[in-house]
Amino acid sequence: MNPFFPLFGLLIFFVFGYMGLIICPLTYLITQNAVHRCSRCLQTLGIKKCFGIPDDLNAPIWHVRLGKCAIVLERVWAILILVALFGFSFYYVATKPYAIHHSFFDRPDVESRNITRTWSDYLEKCSGEKIMENQVHALHEFS
Repeated sequence: MNPFFPLFGLLIFFVFGYMGLIICPLTYLITQNAVHRCSRCLQTLGIKKCFGIPDDLNAPIWHVRLGKCAIVLERVWAILILVALFGFSFYYVATKPYAIHHSFFDRPDVESRNITRTWSDYLEKCSGEKIMENQVHALHEFS
């Protein structure tokens, strides 16, 4: 496991909430390291990191590796993109477009009506045959 995975996991849960349970396994697969060992003595020969961040943050060109892909940017553009990404994430979390305490059993306050019709009335006026004959009339009777 890459040492950055716990950091990414916390960031994902902070930004996406419980949706992070879907995204975290994908993040784990992306951030894995491939360890090559000797078949006889099991000594580590090398580690291939599938996720890479720039080694020198003062370098004028940054390259970020993600699997077999790489993004190469100037330092200024990379910093601007990171600031925009964190700004958008902060805005998303601050506005909370999702309900935090949503319960499945919450019902909207809508006045209910008692229905005086029976099941046989429904089948007589809204059954499959009636819908095939005249869909508009059947929908009107149903509503």
